[in-house]
Amino acid sequence: MAGRSRFDKPVDQLDDPSDLGRATHTGWMASAAWRRTASPSFTLTQRAFVTGESYDNRNGRSEPVATGTGSDVGYRADIGYTPAAGMLVEAGGSVERLGSAQQHAFNVPGWHISGGEDFSAHTSKVGLYGQVHWSAGRVHVTPGARVDRLGQTGDWVVSPWIQTAWQQSDDLSVVFNAGLHHQFPELSEIVGRRGTANLHPERATHLDAGLEGRLTNSTRWQVTVYDREERDIVDLPNQYFRQRPDGVLEPPSSTSLYENRLDGWSRGVELMLQRRSAAGLSGWIAYSFGHTRYTDQVTGEQFDGDFDQRHTVSLFGRYRLSDRMSTNARWRLGSNRPIMGYVEEQPDGRFFLGTVRNVSRVPVYSRLDFRIDRNFPWGSRRLTLFAEVANVLNRENFRQVPPSIDRQTGQAYGPLDTLFPIVPAIGATLEF
Repeated sequence: MAGRSRFDKPVDQLDDPSDLGRATHTGWMASAAWRRTASPSFTLTQRAFVTGESYDNRNGRSEPVATGTGSDVGYRADIGYTPAAGMLVEAGGSVERLGSAQQHAFNVPGWHISGGEDFSAHTSKVGLYGQVHWSAGRVHVTPGARVDRLGQTGDWVVSPWIQTAWQQSDDLSVVFNAGLHHQFPELSEIVGRRGTANLHPERATHLDAGLEGRLTNSTRWQVTVYDREERDIVDLPNQYFRQRPDGVLEPPSSTSLYENRLDGWSRGVELMLQRRSAAGLSGWIAYSFGHTRYTDQVTGEQFDGDFDQRHTVSLFGRYRLSDRMSTNARWRLGSNRPIMGYVEEQPDGRFFLGTVRNVSRVPVYSRLDFRIDRNFPWGSRRLTLFAEVANVLNRENFRQVPPSIDRQTGQAYGPLDTLFPIVPAIGATLEF
């Protein structure tokens, strides 16, 4: 699988010829798998894979300002063994070769690039895991653990977990999961110009509990609550323009280095109601509330996470017109994420630098999509023709972009940019 995307903005629409004029991104992935069932109780699966991406950003003068590549080549093996009824043992391991290269210009007006970047590095990553599925009547328990090592830092981490489920009745089940999880820092955070060689892996303790039930044979509901406690999150200190409490404008630091300096938590609840039907109407409606909050271990500063989205509503409906033709619609509504940095929106709609991080938000996101498809069986193959319209209501949604800062007044210009308008499409897929 491979794909390429491109962004173009005419020079006469740029505020400054040094602003972003063209950006291209190419991504690819390939995998091969081989599975052997040696006996009814033993299976072996092996996989080889490669993924990668590259990007090239240029300004209005067609000068390169940011280029980079990333790659992941690996091998993975998994075994499954059933020693007795009600028990399944799973284990496996993987070996990966990670690569990353970035070359960023050292001075791009209006861009959130401070000090530039120029590195190329490779490292290895290995991992082993094992877990046991145990069932006794209506109770299911799955304890497990994973061990990983990143070659660049030499760090070893152990991540244990446990998953439990109790089928209280045919119409009600209770689930509970807990685990300690780790994430290694990115190569750019270790070997880049702002990198720190002795960064520790980030860690998070995750707990969630839920109830699942059925209202009818075709309708089910689900309620889940969760809590995630995060420690040693990597952050780049003083990376944004901000206004100090004394009113002085402080520019981003060009010398600060990445540090394990954030602690945080994320908590919320998720609700879902679903109807399944082989004919007629099927679909689901879901709502989630979540709050993510971080504290700087050094300064004591507290702020909402970059991806904190309090409210999210999703609706999906599918209606089967016949055994070969169906139509569906999907609507998504989100209260959206913070505008990253110390940008505060004023009552008149203008933006100025402030003293609180991530205090303002991108406007509410809302999008309705519609699709209709028709299947044509063709021997052992199947051809599907479809027509769809994304953003049917042509709503103007926004995303955050790096703003331009007036160093005299502290005003932030252009922190938001529009997303795509209504987009119709037709296509075909062939399955064989």
